[in-house]
Amino acid sequence: MSIFQEQSGIVDLVLLDMLMPVMSGKDCFIALKKFDPEIRVVLSSGFTREDDFLEMKKLGLKGFPRKPYRVADLCQAIHEALK
Repeated sequence: MSIFQEQSGIVDLVLLDMLMPVMSGKDCFIALKKFDPEIRVVLSSGFTREDDFLEMKKLGLKGFPRKPYRVADLCQAIHEALK
């Protein structure tokens, strides 16, 4: 979050994982959207409750490639999010 806040003017997209060391991907996503409601976020995980995913999608999640994903799948999700 601190890096995003410092660099938010030049960040076009944030790629998150659902499981991260300091805060969950969901918590980070919500914090990012509060700081910048227009930020595009793609989130990936191998295990996510469907309710979490649906809630984040309503809040503007742009993509969700499930792990394990192919590079082409990740690239497609990023491409779609940046449209």
